[in-house]
Amino acid sequence: MEKTFLNLEKECPAKCQYIYNCDRLPTEVIKHNDKQIDILFYGIGSGVRESELKQAFVGPAGCYLRSVIKHLWDTYKIFNIALTNNVRNHPLDSNNRNREPTLDEISLCKHHLEHDIDRLKPKVIIPLGRCAASTFYNFGDLGIGKIRGSIYPIRINDVKYQYLPTYHPSFLLRTYGKFIPANNQSFDIKFIDDIKLALSL
Repeated sequence: MEKTFLNLEKECPAKCQYIYNCDRLPTEVIKHNDKQIDILFYGIGSGVRESELKQAFVGPAGCYLRSVIKHLWDTYKIFNIALTNNVRNHPLDSNNRNREPTLDEISLCKHHLEHDIDRLKPKVIIPLGRCAASTFYNFGDLGIGKIRGSIYPIRINDVKYQYLPTYHPSFLLRTYGKFIPANNQSFDIKFIDDIKLALSL
């Protein structure tokens, strides 16, 4: 297994309010072979731990996601992945608590995600959670429970991609506390089924 990191190559817009204190999170690439990326997972910005380490998905929710992926590597099949976010900063509210990025913030930052997708050409893109899923597709008022588990064709820079939204691991973490492979519960099973569906494509 080989890990590499894609640092940001694009400039940030001068009007971005985070331009001087952005985490500039890189995209992590984990490959078991020299084939293309099977799945690119992306979320919605740094949490506390991600901001400290300048790496995506290394906090509690990220550990949940990585545990699920390792479980699939061990029990289902080996596949290549990338881990990243639609914004590369740490969105905080007025009380200094984590929050979702706004649509304006996403629109200012998503060119980094688009550039990494261009570089990696993943077979399937999995946005994690409702906010992430809205980056490239308008789902109206539908919640993640209604849109997960289905394939949506999208186009990024004139290239077609398969887009498969699923739950954010923070939801699974809040619901179950820890991923226990021998005791998969309802949302875990749906989450794993979504990843398996992506791999079947």
